[in-house]
Amino acid sequence: MIKDLVLAKEWLPAAYSHDLTDQPLQVTILEERVVLFRTSNAIKAFKDLCIHRGAALSLGKVVDDCIVCPYHGWKYDDAGACVKIPQQPPGRAIPSKAKAQVYDCVEKYGIIWVKMNSEAGDTPLPLYDEHLNSGFKT
Repeated sequence: MIKDLVLAKEWLPAAYSHDLTDQPLQVTILEERVVLFRTSNAIKAFKDLCIHRGAALSLGKVVDDCIVCPYHGWKYDDAGACVKIPQQPPGRAIPSKAKAQVYDCVEKYGIIWVKMNSEAGDTPLPLYDEHLNSGFKT
């Protein structure tokens, strides 16, 4: 559970862009385990927890722009909805509550930024003028 509700409303640096490969990456933000992963469209940030049995999604893999749990293979789309439960008979509806917790995420200045509380409204991403200076090293 996030303890600092004030900081949860802000954009926080989570990782350097170059640290995120084609494999999911676990980071800790405000004492919360978060998994970062790339899709063909963007970088996504979820709570690092499969709601089925509590496995770390960061130990899984990305397949077809979805993150797949390493334990039972539950597959979550980029909006956090579970789109496949391998143990379920074909044609059976996936329960609507089968979702991963999704955090706002953006990549800018060579950094992946995450906002833990998306209900906080449109908090602007911090301005980082130094990034425009070619002599400045992040």
